[in-house]
Amino acid sequence: IRISTNHTPRIIENVKSGKATLGFCAGYLPPHHGLMSLHLADEPFSIVSRHSLSQLPKAILTNDLTNPANTYQQAIL
Repeated sequence: IRISTNHTPRIIENVKSGKATLGFCAGYLPPHHGLMSLHLADEPFSIVSRHSLSQLPKAILTNDLTNPANTYQQAIL
């Protein structure tokens, strides 16, 4: 058994090409990927901080859309 991590588009590509037998994807799964998929669970999210928070921040950076690995998400955001 070999386990590796990657972004969802790369996981889909690896399963489609046969490099991976199956993949676990978190987050947005694009439509029309041509693979069988099964929703396992809703993923909880937490905000973490080095300092005590008395209120939620005004803005939260959750993803860098200038990173080529994340650009596929622009269409859904």
